[in-house]
Amino acid sequence: MNYRTPHMRSERLDGNPFVCQKMPFVCHKSTNELPLVCKKIPLIRSIALYAGFSLMELLITLTIVGITAAFAVPAMTNFIRNQRISAQTNDLISDLVYAKSEASKRSDSNVVICGTVVGGGTCSGTPANHTNGRLVFVDTSVAGVFNNTYSLADGDVLLRERLRLDGANTATQGNILQGLSAPLVPILNPVVFSGAQRGAVTQGAGSYVICVDAATAQAPATAREVVIGASGQPRVQKRGDPTYINSCV
Repeated sequence: MNYRTPHMRSERLDGNPFVCQKMPFVCHKSTNELPLVCKKIPLIRSIALYAGFSLMELLITLTIVGITAAFAVPAMTNFIRNQRISAQTNDLISDLVYAKSEASKRSDSNVVICGTVVGGGTCSGTPANHTNGRLVFVDTSVAGVFNNTYSLADGDVLLRERLRLDGANTATQGNILQGLSAPLVPILNPVVFSGAQRGAVTQGAGSYVICVDAATAQAPATAREVVIGASGQPRVQKRGDPTYINSCV
């Protein structure tokens, strides 16, 4: 005998099986409601009620971003400035060590480091100032005379060239070290490493100061001073040393 439960309902429509609220619980008609005990939860809801963000949320976000930027930007600026001047100082030391090494290999010529004119390629009239760049070259003697100036016609050989310093930094013209109380005497000659003296410096020994943009207040505090003695070995001058100049003018 066939019989059915009073609340049993069967639907045979095309479509995927779906859980119904009434027996036999599985039917083929998808509804817009999800069955739940004693409740009906719509599957389709208004998107407009849940999209975007409020004005208060926007203001809070912008405030947090502004506070973070106020602390982060100066710190990042100082980090970039310090990294740049450290790299430029290391480049100068690298060139000095390289020039001394090359000079020690050549007994009949000198190795010279000179500051260049704007655009590079030629030694400037102030060869101790490396702001516009510098040349490292082998100075070949002409009739036994070294002119300390780069010239292809004289047979000079270019070993390395540095371009202008980045970030408005300056490599101020060097000063001859004469003690703290003595007046500063500018270096007027390029750095000359003598091949006959196995890389000793015969001209240009003294102190070279690399500064950040002199217009900024950080210029004196962040300056780097490179000292090269008669032996040709460079070093970085430390704050507190008797001959520390730290001048960016």
